[in-house]
Amino acid sequence: MLNTLAINALNLLLKANPHTCTQLQKLATNVIELKLPLLTLNFIVAPDGMLEAEDSAPDCSITIPLASASHFIHHDQLQTFKTLQITGDKTLATNLLTILATLDASKVLYLADSPILGIFAVKLEQLLKNLVEYAKLVSHN
Repeated sequence: MLNTLAINALNLLLKANPHTCTQLQKLATNVIELKLPLLTLNFIVAPDGMLEAEDSAPDCSITIPLASASHFIHHDQLQTFKTLQITGDKTLATNLLTILATLDASKVLYLADSPILGIFAVKLEQLLKNLVEYAKLVSHN
């Protein structure tokens, strides 16, 4: 059940990022296992670029440890990639991660037709950018 909820959340992100969804269409029919620190997702990429829960053997398995979360602050792609554990089709895994990196979570708030949510989305996006910039400044000093 948690797998399905997480996939639905990812699909919501994909609907808000149609370019990413279009890129995922190139990976259609591939089964992927994504192991996150608290959750393991098993999904297949549908022909329309959306994700669907899948129980069959994965074409590739990607384990993302909690230590990789620092990538959001440091953006050291090589170091982040070294911490990932990939089994199976490494090209598929690399392509998937490259495509998913283009997701912009702030776009989800813009899906609503409410002008109040639009204003909230802009303010939240500015706040998040400021926090990331501050974290970068602290880490460099």
